[in-house]
Amino acid sequence: LKKIGVKKQKAKEIAKKLSSINFKPLTVRAWLKSPISKSLRFLWLGKTNNKFATVILLSNKLSADKLEKITRGLPFVTYVNKANEISKIFKTYREKISILLIIAYLVLLMLLIVRYTIKKAFFYFLPPLGACALSLAVLGWFGVPLTLFNLLAIILILGIGTDYVLFFAETKSAYQSTMLAVSLSAIATILSFGLLTLSSTPVIHYFGITVLVGITSSFVLSPLVTRIKPKKT
Repeated sequence: LKKIGVKKQKAKEIAKKLSSINFKPLTVRAWLKSPISKSLRFLWLGKTNNKFATVILLSNKLSADKLEKITRGLPFVTYVNKANEISKIFKTYREKISILLIIAYLVLLMLLIVRYTIKKAFFYFLPPLGACALSLAVLGWFGVPLTLFNLLAIILILGIGTDYVLFFAETKSAYQSTMLAVSLSAIATILSFGLLTLSSTPVIHYFGITVLVGITSSFVLSPLVTRIKPKKT
């Protein structure tokens, strides 16, 4: 009990109860026939490859690290923690996507410099960067954890925010038409992705918040690039 992380007082109570119980062997066959096993019979796997196997469900209050360490030295025991395995996979993806996201920002800045001047590229780069930063700031403000799905939303914001900036950057005399097109695009995106904020599923809810703040910020910030006047030649 101590090895698997049970509190000292609780361990004493369990040991006391066990010592006061009169021993009476219970066979697997008798347990399977008993009505009390109806909801737990699926845990008995039976004979597999000339061996008998069963699943043992453990309490979430126990230390997962200690349990895993104990089972490593047992030849006929396999410790399975699917939630922990999935969390580790998501963590790996989150770290790799974070690196790719930084690379994407740098590549975007370089392409803007190649297409425009350094000054213009810097100002054109600010709206999508600012939109993503505001999204992360709002998540931090409300105590929302940064997950893989938030980063996927950031990628979406980067792409759409860059489109808005380029539309305004390339517009000459058709500012009103561009503004109308971008407004309709932003409204459609906010309605399709932003409404996910109302979802009761945490992952979808966080994704919706990120996109809602990011797309709204991109829409507000992107028209500012039209204030950059070209140099007279």
